[in-house]
Amino acid sequence: MSCRSIDSESTDGNPYIAMELVEGRLLRVVLEHERLTARRGLELMRQVAAGMAAIHTSGILHRDLSTNNIVVTDSGSPKILGLELAKDMSRFTSIDSGGGLLGTPPSVSPEQIEKARAATRAPRCSPSA
Repeated sequence: MSCRSIDSESTDGNPYIAMELVEGRLLRVVLEHERLTARRGLELMRQVAAGMAAIHTSGILHRDLSTNNIVVTDSGSPKILGLELAKDMSRFTSIDSGGGLLGTPPSVSPEQIEKARAATRAPRCSPSA
């Protein structure tokens, strides 16, 4: 469940990453229009959890995981999107932006809401979101 990076560069001191085009439907739309079997729902969650584990292992905190930031591809695989609010935790000790809460309020972690210090073992996403 990876999203390929095509290129990364910096323009005028602003870094960017060009990613592959992912075609499919937002998980929110899938859930609104389809009744998933328990098996299919669990398989999607397993794949999303594996993707989030890989992101966290890399030291990245997503900060906005929701059904609006997961695309189910035409082949049925979920892809995690919405990393524009992500934070490289190797460079920071706080998960807030310094200017308030970032992310979709129903989906942010308790640590963000409480503006608590991030810990590598702290839960960073909730499968129930």
